[in-house]
Amino acid sequence: MNGQVTAQSEKYLRRFADEEEALQTRLSKIDRTAATCLFGNASSRYAELQAAVSNASSVGIPGAIPGAHLPSLDSLKNTLLFLQVNEDKIPGLSGTQAKRLSASIANVEALEGRMQVVDNLKNWMGQRQAYLSQQLGKYGMGGQLGKMNQTVYYYKQQVGDWKASLQDPSKMQQKAVMILSQVPAYKRFLSQHSYLSRLFGQPEEYQLTDSSMKGLQTRAAVQKMVQEKTSAGGSGAQQQIAQQVQQAAGVMSQLKSKLSGGAGADGPNPGFTPNSQKTKSLWKRLVYGANLQFEPATNLLPTLCDVALSIGYRLNDKATVGVGAAFKAGLGNGLSHIQFSGQGLGIRSFVDLKMRKGFYLSGGYEENYLPTFRSLGQLRIPSCWQESGLVGLSREYQISKKVKGKAQLLCDILSFYQTPKAQPIVFRVGWSF
Repeated sequence: MNGQVTAQSEKYLRRFADEEEALQTRLSKIDRTAATCLFGNASSRYAELQAAVSNASSVGIPGAIPGAHLPSLDSLKNTLLFLQVNEDKIPGLSGTQAKRLSASIANVEALEGRMQVVDNLKNWMGQRQAYLSQQLGKYGMGGQLGKMNQTVYYYKQQVGDWKASLQDPSKMQQKAVMILSQVPAYKRFLSQHSYLSRLFGQPEEYQLTDSSMKGLQTRAAVQKMVQEKTSAGGSGAQQQIAQQVQQAAGVMSQLKSKLSGGAGADGPNPGFTPNSQKTKSLWKRLVYGANLQFEPATNLLPTLCDVALSIGYRLNDKATVGVGAAFKAGLGNGLSHIQFSGQGLGIRSFVDLKMRKGFYLSGGYEENYLPTFRSLGQLRIPSCWQESGLVGLSREYQISKKVKGKAQLLCDILSFYQTPKAQPIVFRVGWSF
């Protein structure tokens, strides 16, 4: 995770720097003096930012503040610290195991530092983008920040993905925290050392649970503290504070509108359609599938069952392309003449385009080898391969959390040119993972 956060952040920062350099070049052609004043010594600035990312230090990032609290990471670090402090009381936690524990703590602290750095870098990029958009708008260049807007958008999405992955610890980590939560010493240790407990304190009667709210004060405790603080101001103190809070909320909304207006940090250029798949790794964009297709017997072929496996790649949220392979199994001629045989192979390509929730426009090109298959040498005969061009509709539905069902009704537009002639209407049922 440390390596991934560093490498991806450096990549986005280089891209952002290149886009700023391109904007500086365009502005120089209009007003060289303005370009120098607006962009300054960009190379030196980005060198400091790259160093901050590499060293996991927010020094060098303008306007850096403490990063957002990550409850799961905070609990993991403090759990490891608790084990380290009490290693003399835990059987087997010595020697090599103690060194591994120290290394784990160092890794978690490093990741915590890096997450604070990327949080500050994300905020700086958004502010820099909004500032450049405002200044370049004076020269009619406000619409030329399209690529920069996209870079900031996807980096924010990437940071959000990292935080989400940190909030989803493995079952082993959850089990360890759940067991330790039953130990009074662990509760006391966490109440003293957790991030939010250091900021706000924690009431002694607070019950620790295995949730993302570890270390937070209860609502009743907060209300009690506020009432005690405001009671000294008299009967109208609470009403006055409520009015001031509303005014502060209004000011924050105005500031947010200014930052997000036009081509701001959260308002990409017109015509830009965000792609949530862009920041995902290759493995998370792959879709694995299997399907079945039955064909009735003909004068030349027995009843066929195509058993196919496929792998798809999500281009974006609405389009998936992929390839697959099928084995054609012969089932005989009717229930009284069941006989299993190998009747050929098939290779496939496909594309699915989402139309509305659960419905897709599907198409594909396939090559099917129909003669009885006995050796690989037979596959080299071109005349034995039969082409199919499929187009139709697919319906996808949820079976379980990780498995989806899929039913397809397709028309083979090349079936009329085939020998032997295939069924023009194809129905398939399958699953995707």
